Amino acid sequence: MQGSVIGPHAFIVYIADLKARGITNTIIKYADDYTFLVPEMCDVTAEDELAHIKMWCIINKLLLNLIKTIEVVITRPNPRMDLIPDCFPDIERVQCAKVLGVYINKKLSFSTHVNNLIKVCSQRFYLLQQMRKQGLSDECLKLVFNGIVLYKVQYALPMWAGYLSQEQIDRLDSIFQKAHRWHLTSCMIHLNC
Repeated sequence: MQGSVIGPHAFIVYIADLKARGITNTIIKYADDYTFLVPEMCDVTAEDELAHIKMWCIINKLLLNLIKTIEVVITRPNPRMDLIPDCFPDIERVQCAKVLGVYINKKLSFSTHVNNLIKVCSQRFYLLQQMRKQGLSDECLKLVFNGIVLYKVQYALPMWAGYLSQEQIDRLDSIFQKAHRWHLTSCMIHLNC
């Protein structure tokens, strides 16, 4: 089934019965990604949730890939009083994770995501410049810009834009200012957060 058109849909149906054990815990399933969120005060601990997932995988003859499994402990900006839980054995604890294409760090800051967007968009502007040198028309360049730059920035924007600082908004707006100068957009686009 892997690699087929119905593979992702079949997998979603297959894992439909995998639920969080705790009332306060939340799971997010998308294709073959499974994310579970466990708050500090919960009725079922993260260790119990992970044990439940491992048991479900054994019963359903699936292999849980612990090499690709990561843990992020989200803390307050000044964690003086926070008690950081022990690390899970065989699971890497990271400062930042990519969840469905969006980078989130342990402070719920999207600075890594913005930095990555700026880097990727800069590379794509170079590609657009090379396409212009090769004689691609302005109308075609606008379509390519929309596909590889504009939609990249707009991906999941309502989820993360409200957490940006003014400096981060200005950095992202500079992408659109550059696009306007290059005549890749007919109007000036602003990131309205």
